[in-house]
Amino acid sequence: KTMKFALYFITVLIWGTTWLAIKFQLGVVAPELSVVYRFGLASILLTTYCLLRKVRLRFTHREHGLMALQGLLLFSSNYYLVYLAT
Repeated sequence: KTMKFALYFITVLIWGTTWLAIKFQLGVVAPELSVVYRFGLASILLTTYCLLRKVRLRFTHREHGLMALQGLLLFSSNYYLVYLAT
């Protein structure tokens, strides 16, 4: 139960401070570059985590395509539009 609360708290903390990061980053860096930085850092951190935990990172070409489409439509374009609106 404590672990669930900790994971929930970390998620809320990270997502809750996203708007502060956007506010301080915009104007200094273009919105497109901000999204690249954000997802680049996230991919480095998650890949490192997976390598340390020995999580399987092999996917089929179809899975890669679906993940790329999901990343583009669900995450990247969404955050890009949020950055533009802010």
